Amino acid sequence: MAPDSVDEGRDHGLAGFLAPAAGSLALSLLLAPLGGHPYDMEVWLKTGRLMAEGRDIYSPPDHIGYPPSWAYICLAAYYVYTALGEQAWRVAVKLPLLVLVPLTAYEVYKLTGRYECYIITLCSGPLYLVSSVWGQINVVSAYFVVRFLRKLERNSLRGVLDLSASLSFKPIYVILLPYLAASYGPRRFAAALPLLASIPAAVTAATIAAGRASLETFLDTMYYQPMRLELTGYGLMNIWSFLALFPQYRPNPLASQVWIPVIAALGIYLGRRGCPPPRAALALLAAYMALYPWVSEATLLDACVLAAPLIARGIDARPLALLVAAGTLFNVLNGGLKMLGGLSRVASEVYLRYGGLIWMLRGIMGLVCTVFSLCLLAEAIHPAPREAYRRSS
Repeated sequence: MAPDSVDEGRDHGLAGFLAPAAGSLALSLLLAPLGGHPYDMEVWLKTGRLMAEGRDIYSPPDHIGYPPSWAYICLAAYYVYTALGEQAWRVAVKLPLLVLVPLTAYEVYKLTGRYECYIITLCSGPLYLVSSVWGQINVVSAYFVVRFLRKLERNSLRGVLDLSASLSFKPIYVILLPYLAASYGPRRFAAALPLLASIPAAVTAATIAAGRASLETFLDTMYYQPMRLELTGYGLMNIWSFLALFPQYRPNPLASQVWIPVIAALGIYLGRRGCPPPRAALALLAAYMALYPWVSEATLLDACVLAAPLIARGIDARPLALLVAAGTLFNVLNGGLKMLGGLSRVASEVYLRYGGLIWMLRGIMGLVCTVFSLCLLAEAIHPAPREAYRRSS
């Protein structure tokens, strides 16, 4: 995406980037020790321990659900845990996420050439909720995918390596593949596939060779992540939580996988129509958030990052703002207060006492999140998929 005007970052100088970045890091470091998602923190610690012991990281019932790249961060943080204890470990395991918040904002600036995109991204609350408090790794994938979008805009095949790196941490952006296939055409897409698979394949092969994973448990994990049919009736931040409110509802394997053909069709359509990469990425993410049965509140971070370049170009920010508000409320109703260590016990008592009401409100907010996700999708591809973008120099 090229800027509408001159590079505004030059008017702010180095201090204009470093001062907000320092403020972002200070806020993140203040928030990081306060808590974390209990489940994810337990899995990160367990993964680090298994890596240190040379055991299969995918063998426990509750284990890391991604390719093994993040497991090496867990390993490094585990050595901090053994040396300095839990509080230092909690900051250490989140530290790459905290650093990537301003770096991602800077990549958004480089994508657009507009300084306000840098500030909009740094001021997005979900980046701190998800990275600094929760400890979920979406910012890693978002960072690499913004780099990919910038190079895709310049028609560079090298950007596929950035998408490959993104998939090696958290494969959410596999949703971009139909768009990429339609944009590149069959021959060029076939040429890109080895690059696309290179980093996840190399890291996974090295992990298996070191005895820290097995091919069987790895493939089983990669399969059940998008196809966990037995859990779709309980859903997460979308219409599936609403459907779970009805006792007569039973998970339907075909209905719960509707997101796959929808995203494939949408990606091919946008690619063939020449939709600019930033718009296509946001539209596909919005469709994923509306329909994927196990979508997490952590994807609010991805929505903010991908929407920032388009907000600066004048799209209506209200669908995103409403989605973030609804998703944050959903997170609170979905046990999010347990992420704050000091409130964990009180929050557990509240959830236990008012569980029925909270469950109902959670389901309603899931439906609201789907509505706002679809509004964001519509805004992402408005006014026309063929909107002209001047290429950056």
